[in-house]
Order: sequence, then C-alpha cells, then structure tokens
Amino acid sequence: MQNSNNNRGRPASAASTADIPVWINSLVPVGVAFACYVILILTTGLEPKDKLIAYGAAAAFIGLECYWILRGLRDNHLGTMVTGILGAALAVLLLDRFLY
Repeated sequence: MQNSNNNRGRPASAASTADIPVWINSLVPVGVAFACYVILILTTGLEPKDKLIAYGAAAAFIGLECYWILRGLRDNHLGTMVTGILGAALAVLLLDRFLY
C-alpha cells in the first residue's frame, strides 16, 4: 500500500533542501531571457524604456512564480503554493508602486 509519498520518495507535505538546485536552475532560463529582453529594449528606439523593463521584469517573475504554484499543486505542498502566490502579488505591488 502506498503511504502518500510523491514521486521523489518523501512525504507529500515535506519540503527539502533538494529543491534548492531545482529552484536555481529554474532561474537560469528566465534570467537569460530577461537579459536578451533588456538588450533589445535598450538598443531600440522604444520609449519609455524604464517602464518596458519594469513590465518585463514583473512578467518574468510572475511567470516563475506561476511555475512554483503549479509545482506546489502537483506535489500537494501548500507552502510552495502560498509562497508563489505571495511572490506574484509582491511583484504586482512593486510594479504598481514603480509605475504610479
């Protein structure tokens, strides 16, 4: 009989330090894409550059947080979902404060 373990062999509600490399590796593609986005914005004649970069940063961070929300749903880990929701809300709040 299965004892509610997820596919990693640990209890479904337990977070692990093994998730840290996964988290760091999930930042790499977002960071590379954002760097390319910033270079594109800075080399074109689009204005206002600061607002476009702020929108891009918020969108990238919210996309990453959505990944973690879905991962928390998949692994049945409430802490990961709550942290993702709070992170996305913080990104929206910071963007709002920056723009207005």
